Amino acid sequence: MRLSLTLPSSSQTDDLLKEESSAASSYQQVGATKGKEKITGFDNDYQRVKIGHGRQDFERAKQGLRDWTHFPETWTDILPKKTPILPGQTLLMYFRLFGFCWQNGCRIVYVIDETDRFGFAYGTLPSHIEYGEELFAVEIDQNGDVWYELKAFSRPRLWAIKSGYPLARLLQEKFRQDSAAAMRQQVSGTPEFSFTPNRWAVHFISFFASAWLLWPGSWMGHHYGLLPLAFALWMMTPWVLSFAGDLLPAVKRHTAPLLKWHWVGAALATVSMLTEPGWLSALLATPWLAGGLWVSLAGWRDFSLKQIGLSQISVRFGCLFLLVGVIWFWADRADIRLLGFGEDIVRLTALHFHFAGFALPVLAGLMLAHFPTNLLRIAAVGVMAGIPLTAIGITTTHLGMGPYIETAASVTMSLSALLVALALLHASWSFKSIFMALSGLVLLFTMSLALGYGLRVITPEWALSLDYMRAIHGSLNGLVALPLAFYAIWYIRKH
Repeated sequence: MRLSLTLPSSSQTDDLLKEESSAASSYQQVGATKGKEKITGFDNDYQRVKIGHGRQDFERAKQGLRDWTHFPETWTDILPKKTPILPGQTLLMYFRLFGFCWQNGCRIVYVIDETDRFGFAYGTLPSHIEYGEELFAVEIDQNGDVWYELKAFSRPRLWAIKSGYPLARLLQEKFRQDSAAAMRQQVSGTPEFSFTPNRWAVHFISFFASAWLLWPGSWMGHHYGLLPLAFALWMMTPWVLSFAGDLLPAVKRHTAPLLKWHWVGAALATVSMLTEPGWLSALLATPWLAGGLWVSLAGWRDFSLKQIGLSQISVRFGCLFLLVGVIWFWADRADIRLLGFGEDIVRLTALHFHFAGFALPVLAGLMLAHFPTNLLRIAAVGVMAGIPLTAIGITTTHLGMGPYIETAASVTMSLSALLVALALLHASWSFKSIFMALSGLVLLFTMSLALGYGLRVITPEWALSLDYMRAIHGSLNGLVALPLAFYAIWYIRKH
């Protein structure tokens, strides 16, 4: 394995290829991806996704493999470019991570070239960070559907990879999903945006740096709310938006440039939270406000009464509710007390609509699209109705109209979110996902707290204080339950 800051020059590539060409395969099971059995002692992975229909799409997919399109160009490179698909051909595969280019030597071990199936497998050489083999193939079935298949067995070779094994497995899954997206784009011509590992690393580092700067010294103080807001800025909002684009092509199409430049808005909004509320802080938060407006408009592009799916409607409402979150965030930074609410409620509203308002309806829509049940249909409707009703109820209570509208709305919202939690637990059992199970359990707990808080007029002994709700309910929902749920769906969903 070699690390470098840049890809090698042409002459350096030639020298490296000569060195690699004389090396033997680093594993014994050469060609084993031809069989159906799992390879003992290795991680065995398989993915088969539909990417098109018809003979023309099949030919486009074949050309994509010949051109190495299936290696996402946003974070991988093949040298030499467009290496010929021939048995015995040696190549260098580079992936970019943490600012470095990681070299991996590979050799094509066999090629499939049949009327209805085309592909090849390559195996690792001693300079590769792992041992193993990977098959890439496209196939057209009897119905004319075109499928992209990826099959691999691998295990870490270096101690550094072994010590970072969970991250290595996560990157492998990331590659499989990005590879499928690249092949769909090759066939359809529709661009697909994906966050690269390096981009996510920047987001993680930026969030933790923001959290360190914003830490108020207490979980219970009002200013603690800035930390989950920073998490929403750097992590949850762009990730949830990328999921929303999977269900709504218009969102994907219209927000792809926004996602590329998202870090600018997040950085400026973070700086705004480090300054005293006022005109300067509001100015810094304005790009985030503009981005939320753009997302809400993108969510309702291409809307048609003739094509109404509940999962898509739920995502559209999530995009709309995000606008409320960014407006109240901007108001918080501008030191504007909307509707006469105090500073704490303004900030909590911004938090609520970034997480429960945006992320939860998108989560319900995704769950409904991939794991449809009547339970989820009720939950999705309840979430879409409960979020604005809760806001209306809090406002009527604030205006002196009594607490009972807020109580009814809060109970509706809490029960609907509890149904989402139960759906997560049910799906986790079917898909054997510990992350989805943990998400469901945490959401079950937090929304039980929300139910008790909503019923505080009737049973005050069940309700936590607002400070405790922000610290416990808000933190667990925003920092644990929702991220785990989206991660689980990303990991197990079928394209």
